[in-house]
Amino acid sequence: MKDANDKATVDLFSPKRPRGRPVTGQAKSDAERARAYRLRKKQAQSSNQSVELQATQLLAQFLGELGEYASVIPSEKWVSAVRAHFGIQI
Repeated sequence: MKDANDKATVDLFSPKRPRGRPVTGQAKSDAERARAYRLRKKQAQSSNQSVELQATQLLAQFLGELGEYASVIPSEKWVSAVRAHFGIQI
């Protein structure tokens, strides 16, 4: 029998903990992980499309504010800067 105040002596009859990470019961199957990955990928793609839509709307608003000056063809430098910033074709 082990003394309750003895913290240094190891109890010989206590069960050993198994090796590795403790089991939580929350593990996902391969199919569940793949489904979650596809969903995250789809959401990222839709957010990219919303950025493109936002950029197009901002450009339309900008051109609307320019009024009659909107007919002026923008320089290639400006077009490439917009393409690089928003990642879209205009």
